[in-house]
Amino acid sequence: MVKSGQKFELEALSRRGISFITEEYMPKKLKDRDWLE
Repeated sequence: MVKSGQKFELEALSRRGISFITEEYMPKKLKDRDWLE
């Protein structure tokens, strides 16, 4: 179930472009420590 949720999240983000993911999304996730364990 978790794997599916992550896959859907990445598919949705891919529509915004790789620069959004690398410049905005991932840095914010890392800063906020907002990930599933």
